[in-house]
Amino acid sequence: MSLYRPSTNRPNVVATRAVWLLLIVFAPGVHAAPASGDELHLELSQKLTTNGAPIDVMARHVELSRTAPSVLEGDVEVRTGDRYLGADRVQYDPVTGDMQAEGNVRFGDHRVEVSGTMATFDSTLGGGQFSDTIFKMKGADGRGKAEKIERVNEDVTVLEGVSYTACPEERDDWVLRAPWIEFDRSTQVGVARKARVDFKGVPILYLPYLSFPLSTERKSGFLLPNIGVTERSGTDISVPYYLNLRPNIDMTLTPRYLSRRGLQLASEVRYLSPRSGGNLDLEYLPNDDELDSDRRLASLDHVTRFSESTDLTANIATVSDGNYFQDLGRSLSAASITHLERRVDLDWHDGPWRVLGRLQNFQTLDDEIPRDERPYERVPQLLALGSWPDAFFGLHPELRTELVNFERNDGVTGQRLDLLPQLSMPLGTQGFRFTPSAALEHTRYALADTAAGEPDELTRTAPIVTMDAHAVFERAAGKSQRVQTLEPRARYTWIPLRAQDDFPVFDTGEPDFNLVQLFRDNRFTGTDRLGDADQLAVGVTSRLLDGATGEEYLTATVGELVYFEDRDVTLPDQAPATEDLSDLLAEVSLRVSERWNADIGYQWDPDSQLADKSAVRVQYRTPGRGVLNLGYRFRRAELEQTDVAFALPVGSRFDVVARWNYALDEKETLERFLGFEYRSCCWTVRLVTRRYVSTRSGDTETAIFAQLELKGLTAIGSPTDDLLEHGILGYSR
Repeated sequence: MSLYRPSTNRPNVVATRAVWLLLIVFAPGVHAAPASGDELHLELSQKLTTNGAPIDVMARHVELSRTAPSVLEGDVEVRTGDRYLGADRVQYDPVTGDMQAEGNVRFGDHRVEVSGTMATFDSTLGGGQFSDTIFKMKGADGRGKAEKIERVNEDVTVLEGVSYTACPEERDDWVLRAPWIEFDRSTQVGVARKARVDFKGVPILYLPYLSFPLSTERKSGFLLPNIGVTERSGTDISVPYYLNLRPNIDMTLTPRYLSRRGLQLASEVRYLSPRSGGNLDLEYLPNDDELDSDRRLASLDHVTRFSESTDLTANIATVSDGNYFQDLGRSLSAASITHLERRVDLDWHDGPWRVLGRLQNFQTLDDEIPRDERPYERVPQLLALGSWPDAFFGLHPELRTELVNFERNDGVTGQRLDLLPQLSMPLGTQGFRFTPSAALEHTRYALADTAAGEPDELTRTAPIVTMDAHAVFERAAGKSQRVQTLEPRARYTWIPLRAQDDFPVFDTGEPDFNLVQLFRDNRFTGTDRLGDADQLAVGVTSRLLDGATGEEYLTATVGELVYFEDRDVTLPDQAPATEDLSDLLAEVSLRVSERWNADIGYQWDPDSQLADKSAVRVQYRTPGRGVLNLGYRFRRAELEQTDVAFALPVGSRFDVVARWNYALDEKETLERFLGFEYRSCCWTVRLVTRRYVSTRSGDTETAIFAQLELKGLTAIGSPTDDLLEHGILGYSR
């Protein structure tokens, strides 16, 4: 079994780095030079080096011989580079090449410190032994003991009677024990047999065979299992097996047992080449016991770079049924998926040009969506963009062209050609910028499957004229280095009315009104509608900055649209808009200190004198590791929700974690979890119970997550830390 995590490319058992022992070889050619007092300093000739580094020897008493054993006694130290060997007594036999150290034996380098009662080294075989050793990692918390460390040869080292922990001295809360561990530098693999992990003296994990890499190279083997319990699927146990197929290809096979559904097999293949890379995910659950049918998922994310200017990307996913993520997914976001995208893009860019070719369709998962309201396929879509800043006389020409074929089994289909040349002239400086612009949009349709009497060819041509003015003023704020800015902006847009009621709606909608939409030319997304406009967008932003670093303490923006004419262009089944003013938009982002920050958004309808939308998020970080988030979202006649989430310390080691996302309008909890996290010196335990909406129809489910994290080794249980990181903004393990 392997404890290797492929995402980090490092083994979890950091004790493997504690076994590199130094073999120091003494040879004839030694001469003595007396030093002050009783201390004698031995200087070796230049040929007596190890790996090119000279060897220094210090001892209080020395007996040297070319034929008989030489003896060094009293605070003996042998150093070469950053490695050293220390002992009370060292004996070296120049005939056999053997060296023996006794009494307070110490060895160390930049990675590890080892101490023991006796050590022997064999220069001819490259071997040696340490007896009754204690080792400690440098730059890490790892430490341990071994009854014997034997260096069999230059590549193989064996440890017997090993115990390892990352806990501090006198706190062996968890210990990894193994009667035998072998490290082989030639294969860069370590092997342990009959290993077990004890927690508080109780065995919690037994590994009859354990292998792990000795370098950053990937290695095949089992990863630690994930264990959980849910109402929908019962006990959920997955045991991943990692396969290092090639240096540029690996795979993770994950058998997953769901007590109420059966055995699922999932695989993830990752591949990488000089020009390409990607992930292929496959999942298969034969004969789901709850549905009596097979369940499948396939997903591909791929990128190929043909050259510096040409890329191919593919994102393709499919599932066997619309409830796949609701039944087998592990998150609220997965359960809310209504469509799966399949898209292949070929993107070319060179100088002023960018050309995009696309094939795209969707799998609709929600059967409640009518067939004539499901997304169209783009097979294909061709898009070309050209931009020439400062082309001549300060003018900025641009060109956008699109040709796309829309297909669907229900409703009108056809091709759409859209041409949009534009010419603008930016004037002024950074303090004040005025940009007049003129464009002409031409759109042509060739349609099929139209109703009787309706045209199959349609065209639309309309000018678009805008004038955009933006200024930035600033002043010192108080006596500090803070600077306050005032940034007004006004944009006038004129688009004449063009009749478009007969036009199809392939990919067009009307987005939420926000500060980005405030300064857009077309109030619709997509090309099937070009909104008529005679309007002025006005807004002002003020910032409070640190004059030295540019850090923002406060950003406040307010904006509104003034309409000079009614808006007669609409989507089907919508009435023309006749109001003179848009909703008033306001946004504030505030950072009071390192602990306090807040974001506030507000949208007010001047006709009804009521708020259409509002959102508030406040975050407080405690002086330690705690965080508290308060949120509120409101959308008139649609939703009203509160969201409270926190991870707050109770004492120095105990944290309470919780989240409550509640729909005030429906008087229903969308998600709640409550648990605790206890952090010791070298381990952390997390226990969380969670209830959340798991289906699009509003069904709820309860799940229990438990995790024991042994710092410096691994985590056992379900991925509770992932749940907390996604559910509590600012939480950090």
